[in-house]
Amino acid sequence: MEDLSIVKTEVVIESTSLFYYVSVDINGCYKYVNNHFKKTFRHISANFVGQPATLGVYPPDLKLVHDTVNECILNPGKSHKVSFRKPGINGIQLLTNWEFTCQSNELGVPQEIICIGINAPIHSQLIIEEEENLKQIKLLSKSTFVVSVEPDGVFRFMGINNIDEKNFGMPSYLIQGKTVEEILPEKQSLEFVHYFKRCVNERHPVQFEVTTNNSGLEQHWLYLITPISNVDGNITTIIGNARNVTQDYKSTALLTGQNEKFTTLIESSNMMIWVSDELLNCTFVNNVWYEFSGLDYIDNNNSMWQKLIHPEDFPQALQKYMDAANDRLPFKLEFRFKHYSGEYRWVVDRGYPQYNDQGVFRGYVGTVIDIHDKKLVEESLRFSNRRFYLAEQTVRMGVWDWDLTNDRLHWDEGMFKLFGGSESTFEGEIKNWLNLVHPKDRLRIENVLTQSIKNKTGFQETYQILNETKKIFVRSRASYYFDKTTDSAHIIGVEYDVSHEVAANMQMHEERLKIEELAHLSSQEIRRPLSNILAVEKSFGWLLKGRNEEERMLFELILEESKKIDAVVSKLSKKIGNTPEVDSSFNKDRPGKKILVIDDDKFFNYLTRKAFANVDKEVDLNFETDPIRGLLLMKIQEFDLLLLDINMPEINGFDVLEKLKADNNPIPVVMISSAVDPIEQQRAHTYEQVKGFLSKPLAENTITQLLKSQLIG
Repeated sequence: MEDLSIVKTEVVIESTSLFYYVSVDINGCYKYVNNHFKKTFRHISANFVGQPATLGVYPPDLKLVHDTVNECILNPGKSHKVSFRKPGINGIQLLTNWEFTCQSNELGVPQEIICIGINAPIHSQLIIEEEENLKQIKLLSKSTFVVSVEPDGVFRFMGINNIDEKNFGMPSYLIQGKTVEEILPEKQSLEFVHYFKRCVNERHPVQFEVTTNNSGLEQHWLYLITPISNVDGNITTIIGNARNVTQDYKSTALLTGQNEKFTTLIESSNMMIWVSDELLNCTFVNNVWYEFSGLDYIDNNNSMWQKLIHPEDFPQALQKYMDAANDRLPFKLEFRFKHYSGEYRWVVDRGYPQYNDQGVFRGYVGTVIDIHDKKLVEESLRFSNRRFYLAEQTVRMGVWDWDLTNDRLHWDEGMFKLFGGSESTFEGEIKNWLNLVHPKDRLRIENVLTQSIKNKTGFQETYQILNETKKIFVRSRASYYFDKTTDSAHIIGVEYDVSHEVAANMQMHEERLKIEELAHLSSQEIRRPLSNILAVEKSFGWLLKGRNEEERMLFELILEESKKIDAVVSKLSKKIGNTPEVDSSFNKDRPGKKILVIDDDKFFNYLTRKAFANVDKEVDLNFETDPIRGLLLMKIQEFDLLLLDINMPEINGFDVLEKLKADNNPIPVVMISSAVDPIEQQRAHTYEQVKGFLSKPLAENTITQLLKSQLIG
């Protein structure tokens, strides 16, 4: 029974002619409309589904509808009443009354807006119709004429003023009550009847031009005719406005393409160009506009723009346009405009009011420029700046700029957070900075700055800050830069807190000393006396001569226990690496992977050798603490992979990469560093042979992934 009731409800909704039933999705597009809605508003669209719901709303009422929809979404399940106008088939807006309800899913997420509406009562429609007629009449100048539309299709002049008296060449009392054919010459009457019929059939205002020649005087007239219907919807009257455009006809000709040179100029532009008349109807667009939009026509009302401007941007754009037009002011709008591909692209639309020689407003000339890519770049830049700000706040980082030409040092807020002090007390001299460096590092940093100026190069250094309460270490990265626009040299750098890294390295150093001490203890202090004891075994027979059985057993027991201790010491020595270093010479006959490690940190090399041994003992692992020796080694031997440290005292990793590039050595390189820096990473990727980055120390799972990669065979 429930299914049957649903079916009956659907049949009623689809077949009724009493009310409209519409469903709008959460994106603001029609999801469903019933037959009554389709038939009544078929002049708006042949297929509503998928179209923006704003298409069926009279533009001045868009904000009212938008606010009601927002209330629905905020209060799902609750009904909200609203009355607004919809474009009618007779050019007069149709007043409708609606109830909107937001439907949500089980989770409370809004899914659609259900809209049920009816036409407002006749007396309300008459009020709206009267208001609209008054608005249209106010738009017409004193040169208004009225034509009645008779049932047999005859058009008869009912009223005419002095302007059209001059146009038709006879007084108004002779024209009133006459048909068009009775007043005008055959050619001109056929032209007028054609446009009158078009106005009636299309039920829409029509604009056209007419050229007259009375007594040898050629004049040009611009006509706007508007249909007026009765309560039954039948068009009974046409109200017309005639304007003499003879003086500005040449300008009009330019805009309509009759002047070949000006048309060529407009069509050769890469901007979209549009023109509107004094009633703000669009009368011209250039080919660039057609190519961008994909349309092959324009209409002289604003529904075309409503279809092309993004539904979210249209109400605001329309409001700004109307505000500017009311005061005859230039305007600039930014909105998303529909491309022929279906994509909405950001554009900037600029409009400029136009006047004739008498200072009478004649409409707007406008340009539309695609700024979509620029808009995306701006958004990306704002996002990048925000990320940089967050990184600066999180990492404790500061940026500085030393203007060498004027000898002025500039700090950002992050520098003051690192070093202390404030901008008001900072004198902007390099000595102010050096005084904040710990005395043990001050001379070194001063020399680094001197060499940077002399050699016009950047630098990277780690040093301690002078601080009475705690140890703070920072790493400085700087680049030399010459600004051609100001003809000034700069050193620009970044300082960031590496106190945790330095503390970890110091702890690692202490652990290394403990291991070395333990290695020395196992190899010297314990192994030496054990060797002496075990040496007794060689003289065992001689020592036991003449001894009794108990003494023999005692010597054997001591010897056996000593062997056990020696085995433990050997195992301990292997665990802590107390074995001779592997010779770094290359063995061409040895199978397996051949890797060269260039790093000046012996302790890192020790840890790396142990980690590789735990993963794959067949790896031919070679170490060099001297980069020069490493480069020479690669000239006489072949390796599958180079693990290259970045920060080394004499020659750093980038110098090694330059040497490899000069030698045309294609060996794959993986950079290793205590901290992978984005600037170093970007710089290293300019070398084709750099395949990646690894952070120290190398964990066993990292080594496993490296050996399984395609970098080495």
